[in-house]
Amino acid sequence: MNGRVHATAQESGTLPRADRLSRFSKTQKDRCQEWLERAAALERND
Repeated sequence: MNGRVHATAQESGTLPRADRLSRFSKTQKDRCQEWLERAAALERND
């Protein structure tokens, strides 16, 4: 019984971590895209 509870906790702990990771990488991509757009806008202004 104790081992099953531990395995369940491990499984439920793994899913949110993967979800958080994908959300993080999406945020990183968005931030990179935003930075590139800002750089392009600055070049146009020069």
